[in-house]
Amino acid sequence: DKIHAINVPTLIVTGDKDKYILPQGSHILHEKIPNSKLIVFSPNIGHMVNYEAKDEYIKVMEEFLENI
Repeated sequence: DKIHAINVPTLIVTGDKDKYILPQGSHILHEKIPNSKLIVFSPNIGHMVNYEAKDEYIKVMEEFLENI
C-alpha cells in the first residue's frame, strides 16, 4: 500500500451525499495519507462539490493553497 508514502500537502474534498465516491472512502484516504486534510461539504452535497457548493469550495481551495 503506497498511499502512506504520499508526502505532499493533500486536500481531500467530498460531499456528504456523494454517490460516486462515498464519503467513507474519503475518510479512509484521509486516515492513510499523512498530514492530509479532509473537508466534507454539507448539507446534501453530491459528487460535484465545486459546482454544488461553489463559493464554499473556492474558499476552502484558496485557504489550502495559501498554506502550502
